[in-house]
Amino acid sequence: ENKKKLALVQRILKLAVEITNNSKPDIFVNYSGHVDYIQCLVYLQGWTDDTAGNADYRKDVFYGLYTEKESNKQLEEIIEYLKEVQKNEINSL
Repeated sequence: ENKKKLALVQRILKLAVEITNNSKPDIFVNYSGHVDYIQCLVYLQGWTDDTAGNADYRKDVFYGLYTEKESNKQLEEIIEYLKEVQKNEINSL
């Protein structure tokens, strides 16, 4: 199952880089290994000092609070959201 988590996190990071480098939204992905915590923040109009702390989307995944299956499902939800953001950005070009 650790391989599954790693694959999901890698997919999230890949999408975050692709979206942030190629379109207006800014994606922040944070990982805290000591508590097995992953956070994803999305600023659809880009991050500025004015938008700091007011993300359009925020998902926090604590592996210690849920089963691994439930935590992986939450990571999959992040991936689906990011894919939708990416699709919407491509369609708006």
